[in-house]
Amino acid sequence: FLIQFLQNLDKGKMTGAAFFDLSKAFDTVDHSLLLDKLKHLGIDTCVLLWFKSYLANLQMSTSVGSSLSPLRHIPIGMPQKVF
Repeated sequence: FLIQFLQNLDKGKMTGAAFFDLSKAFDTVDHSLLLDKLKHLGIDTCVLLWFKSYLANLQMSTSVGSSLSPLRHIPIGMPQKVF
């Protein structure tokens, strides 16, 4: 992308880029909606199945002091950090 961008600038072509802050977007991603969008975009079936498998078994628990909550299925959001 950067090389093409710079080449277009050198050639005097109109060039632009859009940047989006998606840092909080991952907290609210609906898994089924994401999979539907990827399918609609024509993502390769193998890649789509990988995402589906990855998202199907997301679980989370919370620890406070020595207490640990039971695991719960997470249908929304994407894992970003592991502690």
